[in-house]
Amino acid sequence: MATRIHQIYYAESQRRSLDPAFVSYDNRVNSRPEWREYHVFRTAWQAGRCREGDVTGFLSWKFGVKTRVPCGGGERESCDQTSCKPPD
Repeated sequence: MATRIHQIYYAESQRRSLDPAFVSYDNRVNSRPEWREYHVFRTAWQAGRCREGDVTGFLSWKFGVKTRVPCGGGERESCDQTSCKPPD
């Protein structure tokens, strides 16, 4: 099963916090900022990005800080998104 997990960022300064295990999603130009993440989901759906994998997801640029789940190392195989759970 192909999994495409995107990590959303809104500012250039956030790029250094992105995890290389995920596909970066540039949302610096957001024509509808009041929609917040909905804008990302809607735009991706309309562009057909949600059909690029069997499973497609979107994460915050703060994912690593918020969850403390290490997925980095630059290899997508190092993070099993199907069994990812927050720490106790």
